[in-house]
Amino acid sequence: YGRFDSASGAMHYPGNPWMMNLHYEFKLKNHVRAGFTVEKDPGENLFKESNRNGFDFNSGFVMIEQMGFLKTLIAGDYRLAFGQGLTLWSGAGAGKSSLALNTVKRQDSPRAFTSNDENNYFRGIAASTVYRNFTLSLFFSSKKRDANITDTLDGKVYFSSFQESGYHRTTAEIHDERSVRETMLGGNIHFRNSFMKVGATLVSCTFDKHMEAGDDPGDRNDFSGNYLMNAGLDYSLNYRKIQAFGEFSYGNEKFATLHGLLMHVNKYAAFSLVYRNFAPGYFALHSSAFSERADDSNEEGFYVGTVLHPVADISIAAYADFYRFPWLKYNTSAPSSGSDYLLQADYTPGKVKMLLRFRAGSDPEDYTDEVSQIPV
Repeated sequence: YGRFDSASGAMHYPGNPWMMNLHYEFKLKNHVRAGFTVEKDPGENLFKESNRNGFDFNSGFVMIEQMGFLKTLIAGDYRLAFGQGLTLWSGAGAGKSSLALNTVKRQDSPRAFTSNDENNYFRGIAASTVYRNFTLSLFFSSKKRDANITDTLDGKVYFSSFQESGYHRTTAEIHDERSVRETMLGGNIHFRNSFMKVGATLVSCTFDKHMEAGDDPGDRNDFSGNYLMNAGLDYSLNYRKIQAFGEFSYGNEKFATLHGLLMHVNKYAAFSLVYRNFAPGYFALHSSAFSERADDSNEEGFYVGTVLHPVADISIAAYADFYRFPWLKYNTSAPSSGSDYLLQADYTPGKVKMLLRFRAGSDPEDYTDEVSQIPV
C-alpha cells in the first residue's frame, strides 16, 4: 500500500485523492435523535483492499433525551466532557485566542458524537439522570484505536504511542490501524444550584496491549502498562459578577490542578485569571484543559486576559501567559520556560469590522545547525 516515486519525488497512494464525508441525522419530536457519519481521507481505499466493506471510518448513534427520569441516554458513539477538562474531556476545548475571556468550560453531560475524529470519542453506552440538584452520568466504552505496535515479549504485545492522524493509506499506517482496544468505564456526579457547582469524576481505562515509555530522559515520567485510573474533583462558584472555577485531578500516580477567576467589573472591563500546575508524568487519556501544550502534563503557568470597551464601536482584547516546563519536553533537553502575548483592537462601525492584532512570544527549543535561521 502506497509507494514512493523517486522520479517525481511524490508519494502515490492506492485510493483516489478525494476526501469523502457523509453525515445524516434525524430527530423525532424533541426526545429522539439518531445519525451516522462515514468518511474516507485522500489516498484511502473505498470498497476494496483495506476497506473492502466501504468507508475507512464509520460512526453512528441513537440518543434519547428528557424522557422520564432520563436526562440523556446514548447508544453508539458519544463524547464526554466534565469539569475543566483535566480528568475527562473529549472534543475541542477552550484555548488561547482573541477571545481572551474564553477560559472556563461548562459542559457536564454526554453528547452525541458527530465529528470525523477517528480516535477521540467513546463507543458503547452512556446515560445521565437528574434528581433535584444532583446529576449522575455513567458510561461504558470499548473500541479499537490506532497505535504504534513495537514489540512482543513474553507473550505480551507492546505499543509506544497512539496514532492521531486518522490516515490509513500506507502499509505502516494500515498495520497500526485499530491495533489496540481501549475499554473505559466510569462516571461523574455533580451538585448544582444558583451559585455553586461541585463535581467528581472517576474513570477506569484498560488496554488489551501494554503501553511502554520511551528510553530518552524526557520519557522517564511517562505512563506505561495496560491499566490507568483517573479521578478528579471540580468546582465553580458564582458571586455577583465573579466566577471562580477549577479542578483537581489524579492520574498515573501524579497530580494536576487548574484554578481560574472570571471577573466582569462593569460594562467597560472584564478580566480572566488562570493558574495551572500539571506534574511531569500526569496522564489522562482523554483530557483537554486550558494549557500551552496539548498533553496536559509537565506544565506550570499563569494567564491573565482582559476585554475592554473604552468607547462605542471599539473593543480591546489582550492576554499574557507565562509558563514553564519543570521537566524535559520534545526538542528541549532541559527544563525551560516561555511566554505568549496578544493584543487586538476591533473597530466595528455599523456592518464593517476592522481589527489590528499584535502577537508575540517565546518558546524554547534545542539549538541545532539544521534548524538555525541565524548564520553561524
